[in-house]
Amino acid sequence: MAFSGLRPSTLAGLQLKDLPELRIEGKIVVFEKAPTRINVRAQLSKNGRPYATFLIKEGCDYLKDYLEYRLRKGEVLTGESSVISFGSRARIRSFSRKAVQRMVKRVFDQAGFKFRPYVLRSYFATAIDNVRVIPFTRQQFYMGHTGPVEMTYTVHKRLSESQVEEMRKDFIDLERYLSTITRPSQLSEEDKKEMDLRALRNFASSLGIDPMKVRIELAKENADFGVDDEIKAIQDSIRKIIGRTGLAKEDPPSQMVIKPEELDIYLRQGWSYFNELKDGRIIIRKEA
Repeated sequence: MAFSGLRPSTLAGLQLKDLPELRIEGKIVVFEKAPTRINVRAQLSKNGRPYATFLIKEGCDYLKDYLEYRLRKGEVLTGESSVISFGSRARIRSFSRKAVQRMVKRVFDQAGFKFRPYVLRSYFATAIDNVRVIPFTRQQFYMGHTGPVEMTYTVHKRLSESQVEEMRKDFIDLERYLSTITRPSQLSEEDKKEMDLRALRNFASSLGIDPMKVRIELAKENADFGVDDEIKAIQDSIRKIIGRTGLAKEDPPSQMVIKPEELDIYLRQGWSYFNELKDGRIIIRKEA
């Protein structure tokens, strides 16, 4: 619930076949990719339509330990096996949202917390709201809400590989906000550029620019273009929009990425803290 945003009712019916990147080798559980994909079937979705979300690396580690414990106890796990073990088959048939909530509440009580179980889904929702490079439409999709992405998935029956990988990157960005353990962040220059590019694409979209069209035009000119080329092309498109609307003369940039040591200087100039990138740099904003 905390690491993927799933509802208790969804967890009650989730099966191992719904995690297509999980496989079992003897008594060992292997995740082919992490964050790992979770397909929510229509019958498990509140709105009656299928959608997809992901489980971050920390969640994969916990699930691996849990499933391997069940294997050691002699349970035979197949695609039809429940992700959460509920005991006998009779209990499985009667398992419900309220049963999941009772299980979570019991753990909270034992830990001395007075939280309601749904606080875990709220934890996820708060985290995803903090990662501003994730488009709002995909945020709604991961929460199981109806929206444009959900409609695309329903109409076309499946997400393309490129869509899946783009979504996986969202959860890589989410990891720092969701994870309860500290992981060393060693980003290469290539990773930093990729993060800059994704943020720039979203900013361009907010101005009415279609980043995919920019990419297509760039490919026509240079089939071997790289990240730097795409960043420059999008920046050029943004400059044209700003110049055409007169914003270049009347208004300063509304958003910038700066180094942490520069924050105090910009705060004194009227800028506001907005977000922090995984590599430590800071996004600031200034109202027009």
